[in-house]
Amino acid sequence: MRLNHGKKTCVFRAVLGCMWGAACVAGVPQVCAASAVVQLDGTQMAALSDVIVHGTVLRSQPVAFSDGRIMTAHVMQVSRWIRQDAETGAPETFVFYTRGGQIGDRVTRVTGEAHVEPGDEVVVFLAARSSDGDGVQERRYFCVGMAQGAFVVLTDENEKRVVRSDERIKRRAARMRRARASLKDVAEPEDRALGAFLEAVEQNVAEGPSRDAVLQGMPFRRTAP
Repeated sequence: MRLNHGKKTCVFRAVLGCMWGAACVAGVPQVCAASAVVQLDGTQMAALSDVIVHGTVLRSQPVAFSDGRIMTAHVMQVSRWIRQDAETGAPETFVFYTRGGQIGDRVTRVTGEAHVEPGDEVVVFLAARSSDGDGVQERRYFCVGMAQGAFVVLTDENEKRVVRSDERIKRRAARMRRARASLKDVAEPEDRALGAFLEAVEQNVAEGPSRDAVLQGMPFRRTAP
């Protein structure tokens, strides 16, 4: 079953979970509050993703859309395609966006958005949009479920581990509060080994529910345009 465009857009906005206020004013930081984010499990994440990719962030560049909003474009070097989008194929480098950023004195911060940095090894779950309200017909990719859709790979002397990008930020803040010491990443009980994580994602892609089945079970929520 195919949902009509209006319903697809509504669900997409609910899943991405961001409610935008007025455009940023030059020189004034704009904090965009996130609406309630639909919590997703692994099978739902896989079903709602047009692209799932493992790679390394090469650079991050804030960009201003024509409607005044600021996004950050992340260029990544792809190590492994888990799900490809037929529209874009499987290039060696790939661009995805997060909401918010800083251009000069204009700052936009979005609560609950994914946070990645140049040099990060990541696994990202991305949903495509053909435009984002600024009149430009361009296929852009955003993290499914905001921070839920971006995982950062941490490396220690034993193995590579995967954590959500917002969890890494929380750990950094906690360590700085405790000791103002090194930001070295340490293993936590909830961490997952990279290899096992990627295997689980591939299994969810191969055996999980369809996108339409997941969308039918989700609440439709209105968000500000």
